Amino acid sequence: MTESDSPGIDLASELARIEADPVERASLAAAQLAGAIGSLMEQAIAAAPAAKQEIAAAMGVTPARVSQLLASDGNVRIATLARLLDACDFEITVVATPRGGGSNITVPLPSGTRTRQGKRRPAA
Repeated sequence: MTESDSPGIDLASELARIEADPVERASLAAAQLAGAIGSLMEQAIAAAPAAKQEIAAAMGVTPARVSQLLASDGNVRIATLARLLDACDFEITVVATPRGGGSNITVPLPSGTRTRQGKRRPAA
């Protein structure tokens, strides 16, 4: 079904309405972020040097729980995301970009977690 096939719904007008309402805009931003986090988790596991079973063990969960996380909408706890990315041997940097231009806010998280061999590396 295309946009012109939708009876009574003008998607451009609906998006403009959402963007004009701060509560609706925040809800949309949350949904978009959750989707991006879901994609991030999938990509991290696909790129990880370890198998899903090893990732699960490093997270302290079962492989079935890792599969559940991948099947979710991406709306996961921050601690869960951090454990998953650490188990996949990724470091995390948080970046916020202002809508109207200007300087990004970038916050790298401290190093000092697992190496690809599963050994702890010292904090920098």
